[in-house]
Amino acid sequence: MSDVWLLTLQTVLFIFAIWAAGDFSKAFLLPPIISEILIGIIMGPHVLNIVPFTDVSETSLFSVLGTLGVTLLIAHLGLHVNVAKIKTIGLKASIIGVIGTILPTSLGMLLFWAFGYKLYPEAFIGGIAITPASVSVAMRVLFSMRKLNTIYGQTILTAAYIDDFLSIMLFIFITNITLKTPSFVNTGLPIIGAFLFAGIAIVFALTFMPIYINKVLDCLAQKCENFNNRDKIHMMAFFIFLIGYSIIGHYIGSHLLGEL
Repeated sequence: MSDVWLLTLQTVLFIFAIWAAGDFSKAFLLPPIISEILIGIIMGPHVLNIVPFTDVSETSLFSVLGTLGVTLLIAHLGLHVNVAKIKTIGLKASIIGVIGTILPTSLGMLLFWAFGYKLYPEAFIGGIAITPASVSVAMRVLFSMRKLNTIYGQTILTAAYIDDFLSIMLFIFITNITLKTPSFVNTGLPIIGAFLFAGIAIVFALTFMPIYINKVLDCLAQKCENFNNRDKIHMMAFFIFLIGYSIIGHYIGSHLLGEL
């Protein structure tokens, strides 16, 4: 069997196993993501090692696909955020999100330190690494349980967003102070820029964007009698803003800022 056929067979087998594991979990009323993670571990390079293209380089096939998948998944989550409910749960979700950042980071640092790692930078980096709430996982679990649009579902989702945002801030901070010369330009300015970027993007999304996109759609509808491409325009705008925001986030410190 040629190497190309073997690689193709391994890839198809891996994708099929993930799909089958998801359906298997649903049969037992479990979130599919649990089985999908287990399949990745079992079939990955550290156990059975039958999944191709899993080298650690950032340009490997599954690394690129994984980054693209996370990008689209996180961006897709924003479509499920209910702005009206956020006005009700905003304070509670913010408190949960802040506590969900501080507590795991602190406990993670102490745990790594207790196992013999230096408090800085090893334990600090370890604490930050285990802090993110993984908003994508929260969304998948809530969606599979059909609780995403409930009050507590939106509270969990919003708190996870805040937790992930603060975790990215810590990631940018620790990256800049360990890989660059500590200074206001290298450490303070990216953090300030991230908060300004997030604030401006939120205000823009809640005020200007709905008005002008609807004006564009109404204008097209008036000029074209058979205009029925509103969904396509929305999708095009979605990808334009996703790419643009990701680029801005990348230059601030992480492309994930734009996706959130």
